[in-house]
Amino acid sequence: MSVDHTQTVLSALTQPVVIARVTDGHLLFANDAFSRLIGVSREQLIGKSSLSQSIGSADYQKILRQIETEDTVHELEMEIARQDKEKISVMLSCRSITYDDTPAILISMVDTTSRRENERLLEQRAREMEAVSQVSTFASSILDTDKLLQTMVDLTQDRFGLYHAHVYLLNKRQNMLNLAAGSGEVGRRMVDAKQAIPLATEQSLVAMAARTRQGVIENDVRANPTFLPNALLPNTKAEMAVPMMVGEVLLGVLDVQSDELDYFNQESIHIYTTLAAQLGVAIQNARSFGRAQKSLTETRALLQITNETGNLLEVDKMLTSVLNQVLATTKFEAGLVSIYNPQRDDLDLLVNELPQMMFESIQEGGLKGSLCDLVYRGQKPIVVTDLMQEAPVDVTGLVNLGYQSYQGVPLRSGDEVLGTLCIFCSESLTLEEANTDFLLAVGQQVGAAIRNAQAFERSQAALADAKLSQEALELRTRELDELTRRLTREGWEDFLENEPDEDLRFLFDGESIHGAENLSEETAVSLDADAPIVQPIAVRGVPIGKMAIVPEEDTGEVEEVVGAVMQQLAAHIENLRLTDQVQSALAQTESLYTGSERIVLSSTEADVLDALINSTQLRTLDRANIFLFDQPVEDGVPRDVAVAAIWENEGVPRMVAVGTRFAVEQVPFMNLLTPDQAMIISDIREDDRIDPATQQILEGFGMMSFVLFPMVVGSQWLGIVSGQSSRPLHMNEVQRRQTSSLVNQAAVVLQTTILFRQEQARAHREQLLREITTKVRSSVDVDTVMRTAVMEIGRSLGRRAFIELGGNRVENSQDLSGAS
Repeated sequence: MSVDHTQTVLSALTQPVVIARVTDGHLLFANDAFSRLIGVSREQLIGKSSLSQSIGSADYQKILRQIETEDTVHELEMEIARQDKEKISVMLSCRSITYDDTPAILISMVDTTSRRENERLLEQRAREMEAVSQVSTFASSILDTDKLLQTMVDLTQDRFGLYHAHVYLLNKRQNMLNLAAGSGEVGRRMVDAKQAIPLATEQSLVAMAARTRQGVIENDVRANPTFLPNALLPNTKAEMAVPMMVGEVLLGVLDVQSDELDYFNQESIHIYTTLAAQLGVAIQNARSFGRAQKSLTETRALLQITNETGNLLEVDKMLTSVLNQVLATTKFEAGLVSIYNPQRDDLDLLVNELPQMMFESIQEGGLKGSLCDLVYRGQKPIVVTDLMQEAPVDVTGLVNLGYQSYQGVPLRSGDEVLGTLCIFCSESLTLEEANTDFLLAVGQQVGAAIRNAQAFERSQAALADAKLSQEALELRTRELDELTRRLTREGWEDFLENEPDEDLRFLFDGESIHGAENLSEETAVSLDADAPIVQPIAVRGVPIGKMAIVPEEDTGEVEEVVGAVMQQLAAHIENLRLTDQVQSALAQTESLYTGSERIVLSSTEADVLDALINSTQLRTLDRANIFLFDQPVEDGVPRDVAVAAIWENEGVPRMVAVGTRFAVEQVPFMNLLTPDQAMIISDIREDDRIDPATQQILEGFGMMSFVLFPMVVGSQWLGIVSGQSSRPLHMNEVQRRQTSSLVNQAAVVLQTTILFRQEQARAHREQLLREITTKVRSSVDVDTVMRTAVMEIGRSLGRRAFIELGGNRVENSQDLSGAS
């Protein structure tokens, strides 16, 4: 082939081609593609330039040696220099030829610079994605939020080769980004300084990323006049901030910095956004675990407190134990329990765990005007997360003692507020960290325990009075005559009200004694012509009966004897009544404490109902039930109820099953019931609240009497205890109060039991989610991720499962729903 023809063919090629003389490497020919590749014209190349100038003499000698042995060179990778000194990656193919009668080398080239750059970028992205996976794996295994954040920023800085990394979290008011963790010692110093960025700050990349919910890059921060330099990070040259999102919820911002210009690009945003999203999920998991652990700890403490308040009758010992349990559970350092003193119109300290200075200050000045006083007067809980910023009263003394946060709740017994439980902490508090529900439940338990202890003390005092000698009783009678007469009259009214309807009447006809229930005084003595002598039976001047006798002759001696006997009779009858009253009070007190203990130890709704039945007048009914509302009611009207427990007296047929649901309107008299007052219908035939039509329907079902006791904890109405009987019901005020007290305790126990079940279920769900998530994240490709996800979800739930990726249509939706 002629030289001209060879040049014509090679010039037409788009691939760079040159011909170099073997002896010195001078270029004999170069086409336009080669000229453009190295940036030198053909005229400057041909005959004037050597190939070794572009590829280096060492590489040129390497080509010559390989051609000498193999005659050709195939796809040899090396770099050549352009005129502007830039290195270009090429792949050479060579063979020896004779060109214009001169030994030469024909060299063709392929520019591989773009491919090498793409390979480098791919390798870099692979390293970055591996770093994302490593950081995410570490993050998912840490359930302590503070430890998680610190580990996260340290790993991010190390794995990505960054100058610095830190995380800002959005506050509850969503107006401030608080620095939560920073890498290295510098980051810890910044956190200790409580650095924060207002969300509205215009010149902050962190605030901009949070507002726009998009990543933001500044590759030359010093060229940006709005950049705010940090003296602790003097070498920052490039910065990127990406939002940490979980779904549509913004948790905070991941901010990373480099000491190299132009370090970040759009691909960096995608990678770090992925990392931030996974870290956001890890933070949510850690927070959820923390809430579950907090609820579990509070539930366990509440169960322990419930047991102690039900078993300990020594108020000081019981309250000291409860206060220590509360402080240990909430991690607060100081606290007090107070009770209202109406004589001083102030709160008295019952027990405390306070610094000596604070204790002495309260002893001297009292609690009036304090946060504890505000809790008592307002009858609702108060939480102050920052005493220096949010306190509703003057708390200078608390701040001077080093306290920064406060929680206080009222002590309740039914609707009555007895005092307060208040605790103090030397660290600030977030609303999420507050223990309001736990403290309210404790306040309910302590209030009931104080009332029970007071009732027990009164019962003990009554028993002691009953055991006093006759002389002491007579002395006391003279000193308290008017009070005793009133109590006697009320006592006999109550006694006769609870006796059978028949009067206690007897007739002696001169030979034997007979019952005289159906005879009047006049009829009983009408057979005798003489006028009868009538003597009253009176106790401390209160008439309780009388006696009539017809004497054989009218003498004052008969009347005197009858009067003396009636006095002795009245005194003895009164003693019998008082003895019966004391025994009844003791029995009621014993029943109250036995019932309270059984309720506290109950683990199910059925156990609670059985304890109520065995400890109250409810046992005289035909049947009783516990109804629970779908949701606790606060300042509203309940809608639906479900039967949680049932009880029937022996021989009474069952009318409803556990789990049966009713609309509130279907429960008899529910529309008349309020959460603050029990409803007792002793006899539907004599109750004005029952219209004739309803009375007729209920009588047809054999229902004559009803009771409904609301189950209330704090401001939450949980349900009711109801009962019915086919007979009229006799329940006096003492029995009603005893039943109400035990129902209130039962409500607290049921609330605690329900909360404990809910927390156990939540903890199980979160553990299951963490296990599945960990297994899915350990997968390295899409196929394995999908296989792992569908297998683990199906296996954990015990169900058939199906998963699909891609496509915009659902095929055979009926079959798919059956497989899920």
